[in-house]
Amino acid sequence: MTKKRIYYLKAILCLLVLFITPLAISLPSLLHNEVPLNLEGLTLRAPWQEARAPGTAVPETHAAHALIERYYPWYVFLNQAGTAGELPLWNPYEGFGFPFLALWRTRAFSPFSLPLYFLPLAQGIIVSIFLKLSIAGLCAYFIARRFQFSPFFALLVAIPFQLSGIFMVSPWHPVADVAPFFPLLLPCLQCLMLG
Repeated sequence: MTKKRIYYLKAILCLLVLFITPLAISLPSLLHNEVPLNLEGLTLRAPWQEARAPGTAVPETHAAHALIERYYPWYVFLNQAGTAGELPLWNPYEGFGFPFLALWRTRAFSPFSLPLYFLPLAQGIIVSIFLKLSIAGLCAYFIARRFQFSPFFALLVAIPFQLSGIFMVSPWHPVADVAPFFPLLLPCLQCLMLG
C-alpha cells in the first residue's frame, strides 16, 4: 500500500470512530425505548404525584425545572403536530394559547427537531441527540483537519467536543441545537484576524 492510501484509511477510520460516542450515548435509551432526559421532577406536578416512587430524589435545579416546564412539553407538542401532519403555528396548551413559531426557543425549524415530526417521541429525541453529537464531532474534526492536524489528533479534538457539557448535561436546551456548528466559526475568525 502506498503512504497516501494508508493516510486516507487512517482518516476514514477516525471518521468512523467519531460515531462511537453518539452510539454509546443513544443506544441504551433506544434499546429500552426510554426518553433520554431526566424527567423525575415531572411527578411533582399534578396529576402525576401518585406516580412518583417513594424516596425518589427531586431535582431542585433551575435547569431541571426548565426542562420539565418548558422544553419537554414543546418536544411533545412538536411530536403531536408532526403525527397529525400539521405545522405547529399555535400552541393551545400554553396559557390561553401561544404563537409557537414566533418563539425561537421552540426550534420548530431546527434540523435537529425534524426527527420529532416523523418518529415516535422517545425515538425522535434519541435520534435528535445522536445527530447533534455526530454533527458536533464531524464539524470539530473537519476544522481540526483544516488546520493541518493529523487524522488521529483531529479525532482527539472532536471526541472531547462531542462530550462537552452542553451535549451531555442539557442536550434539550436550545443552545445545544446551535453548538454543533460552533467549530465552523474558527475559519471565519482566522480570516477576519489575518485579513
